[in-house]
This record gives sequence, structure tokens and C-alpha cells, in this order.
Amino acid sequence: MFKDFNEMLRVVIILCKDLPISHQKKIGLAINACHSIVDDKDKRFRLYSSLKHIFWYNKKAIEEGFSNYLSNQRNEILKMLEYHDVNCGISIEYQNCSICSDIKQTLDNIHEEIYYEREKS
Repeated sequence: MFKDFNEMLRVVIILCKDLPISHQKKIGLAINACHSIVDDKDKRFRLYSSLKHIFWYNKKAIEEGFSNYLSNQRNEILKMLEYHDVNCGISIEYQNCSICSDIKQTLDNIHEEIYYEREKS
């Protein structure tokens, strides 16, 4: 479904923006765990496993089936990101862009949980 882990990560970050913070944090922990995995396919499997748990709270994902839902979301998000990459620029620091703002907020939520987990250890 995804050509590599980086593509999956870009899609998942956008996909997470509408999730409750608690789910964003769970995905953040999964992403953190993926960084310790060497094989790209294993990283994608690990992240997809976490997404499946969260999809149980998404009525549309249940109705479409998790794989179909993720595939449809992937296609839409990649089109949006392709347009964005051409028209916005590279930096997520651009404050007037809603996509950049959404990405930054989601990443802040994810990183907050990763930092908190490391501090607890």
C-alpha cells in the first residue's frame, strides 16, 4: 500500500490530525518504536498494527474495512500533499498555511508523548 515508511509516516501524520489527542499519542509511541526497527517493511507493519487499534473507534474505517479505509485516505492525502509541496514550500513553519499548521500541531502532540515517556523511564 505504501512505497516506504516515510510515505506512510507523512500520511499518518495528516490522518492523525482529526484523532483525539490520546490516539495521537498512541500513534506517537508507535512511531517512536519504529525508529528502533531497521527493516522498512517491519516499520510499516508496526505502525499499521497501531493504526488498526485506533480504527476500531472510527465508524467509517469499520464500515469500509481498515485496509480499504487506509488506502482511500492514503490516496486523498498524497494528492493533497503533492499539491501542498508544490504550492506552499518546504517548511512547516509557514504560519498562513492550514496544512502546515495541522502538521505542526499533530507533531507537537506526538512529540509531547514521546518526551513524556522518555522522562518517565
